[in-house]
Amino acid sequence: MAKRDGDWDPAAEQLYDELMSRTWALHLVLGSASTDVTRDDVCDHLATVARRRVCLQRVGDDVDPGLDGLLWPSGACPDDRHPWWSTPLGQLMSTRRRCQPGAHRDVGVGVDLPVG
Repeated sequence: MAKRDGDWDPAAEQLYDELMSRTWALHLVLGSASTDVTRDDVCDHLATVARRRVCLQRVGDDVDPGLDGLLWPSGACPDDRHPWWSTPLGQLMSTRRRCQPGAHRDVGVGVDLPVG
């Protein structure tokens, strides 16, 4: 996300990167213009969404579980001790977290898998 007139925010930047990554993965499957992250309009839309969702998180109005589902599609967010919570987005979301850390087992490659 390009820094524009002081509106750069580390949490929004991180969410933008997360959105870009997932959108690019969808583009590899769908091949549609709406998921083509090389297009300026797609990048601008994702940047707007990232800024808005971070703003809503800050004021406590982000009650849509969609963000949790996007970040943790398996349904289990990282354990409280996971380093992700020390990231800008993690710190913001930890204050308003709806997801509950599930039982995890460390598979030794930086990926936690739900147990069971």
